[in-house]
Amino acid sequence: MGGEWGQSAICPESAQEWTYQVGQHLVDMDLGAITKYSALHAKPNGLILQYGTAGFRTKAEHLDHVMFRMGLLAVLRSKQTKSTIGVMVTASHNPEEDNGVKLVDPLGEMLAPS
Repeated sequence: MGGEWGQSAICPESAQEWTYQVGQHLVDMDLGAITKYSALHAKPNGLILQYGTAGFRTKAEHLDHVMFRMGLLAVLRSKQTKSTIGVMVTASHNPEEDNGVKLVDPLGEMLAPS
């Protein structure tokens, strides 16, 4: 997720709150609530994302959409594996625009693509 800190309306507290909201509704499988919150963080038309070794990488303006959906994926994976799954914003050694968002397993390693 590229871009300088502060260019997007996201902060650690809002990312944590979104993940909590998603998680609570997924635990209960409240699909109506999941649909409602998903609409608040809609994917921009034409946006295509690919997940690779750097996680999801795109412009920082898409962080809201990506973080919300990463929270969904983390909760679903956690339920499947009965383990903790993390959502990590990477701090690249390259320029800030090269940062990414990754899902990590309980050992802190990137999830294997499936």
